Amino acid sequence: MVWKSNHCKFRLEYDSPWEIIDYFSDNRDKIMVGIVDKTDNASLIVKIVPDVSKSQVSDEQYYEALKKQMVESNPGNQLLFEGELGFKDQKFKRFIFLMNIKYGNFVSNDYIHRDGDKLTSVQFSYPNNLIGDYIPPVPDKIQKILNDIQIW
Repeated sequence: MVWKSNHCKFRLEYDSPWEIIDYFSDNRDKIMVGIVDKTDNASLIVKIVPDVSKSQVSDEQYYEALKKQMVESNPGNQLLFEGELGFKDQKFKRFIFLMNIKYGNFVSNDYIHRDGDKLTSVQFSYPNNLIGDYIPPVPDKIQKILNDIQIW
């Protein structure tokens, strides 16, 4: 199955058991689409939204606020990793959080790219597969979707 934006150069391919999350937005100002695998509640959400000027909110300020929000929203949440990665020919900030949500402990990966005009966020979560302090690779079913995402 394919979800393609009518207003932005973005395309998401996915197969069963993944399905589109009911709430999504596709207009000139905001793209937000998500998919969920209801067999284990893994999810992937992509947002492409207007960014604030980096002179108003620096990357450091933005990312510190994001970390604080993610960690403080629940006492069981914690930041496991912060770094950068190349994704779809752009440099993204990467965060990995352990999240305590209603379905249990989940690993949440956030890839974020800001350019002061547009903010692109790819967030995916899956049941906790951590082994001690070792963070295993992204599950194959999510990596396949990440490989097939088209943002241009």
